[in-house]
Amino acid sequence: MRLAQRRCCIDIDEETGQRRPAQGLTGCSYQVLHNDGRLLSFEFNLEHTGAYSWQNTQHAVFDVRTGQRLRLTDVVAETPARVRQLLRVAINRRLTKTLNELWEESQDSAEVQALAERFTYNLRTHQVEYTSAAEPTLEDFTITARGITIFYQPWLPPAWWPHSPESAYFFPFTALRSRLR
Repeated sequence: MRLAQRRCCIDIDEETGQRRPAQGLTGCSYQVLHNDGRLLSFEFNLEHTGAYSWQNTQHAVFDVRTGQRLRLTDVVAETPARVRQLLRVAINRRLTKTLNELWEESQDSAEVQALAERFTYNLRTHQVEYTSAAEPTLEDFTITARGITIFYQPWLPPAWWPHSPESAYFFPFTALRSRLR
């Protein structure tokens, strides 16, 4: 990991041979979130540099016995459609809260409207319209002894980053039928 980080963080100008800060992926780290001897869950923090510097986080869950990366359907017995439905309800609830908080802070209906449009969020129905928004995937998740956290973060331009809602959606195993025995 350190060698990859060192190689990704410095570009060498081919003409002059000088070193300069890299563009693109410029840093990475990881953290073990869960390891019970059967399941191993990682969080990868990636740093990027370009016109803007930003960070993003990705997750992976592995079966320790086989080394295979697990999909959510390997862990829960719920259908993907049912999990996506639960996730959509949670996303709509969180975006409603985010937009209400923005309204309370700014009292600027144009700003609230612009952010709602960015999320393809219908202010009348309090629903994200996924026909034009990124449909939540079920691929970025972590697992703990208590449940599963699914991550959903639609892309926003840098000016809107302060208004990004929290991306983690926790579902306790009591709310999902588990395949884990």
